[in-house]
Amino acid sequence: MLGKLLVALLVFASLYGLWLKQQASLKQRQAAERRTTGPLADDTLTDNTKAAALGQGKKMSPLIPALIFALLIGSGYGLYHWRDQYQLLEVRVIQPLSGAEEVFWVYKKDLYEGGFTTREGQRVRLAASDRLQVRRADQP
Repeated sequence: MLGKLLVALLVFASLYGLWLKQQASLKQRQAAERRTTGPLADDTLTDNTKAAALGQGKKMSPLIPALIFALLIGSGYGLYHWRDQYQLLEVRVIQPLSGAEEVFWVYKKDLYEGGFTTREGQRVRLAASDRLQVRRADQP
């Protein structure tokens, strides 16, 4: 939970920094436009100043790669977590007194301490004496 909050804070801080940078850039362009529209504007400005006033030769903000990196890391973690929670497990419930054994197919997200919910939606509650054997469904 704390990780999600930190990622959200990083995204908001990055967006706020990007917005501030765009506002400063907009003010600079407006000031350059005012200088280029004067009566002696063409004679007093060099080619580099004109190119800067037109917005050419800009460098990319370091916030953009950081934002893309955070987005990729968050997406990768989300995908991993989703795939891990939907992993199919084979659960064997063994009753120690009678030795009876039942097999159920369960998603990992539906397995909890006091019981589980099968793929078909059947809820199974366990007694304190029941034993569980859990393994991934793709293992022999």
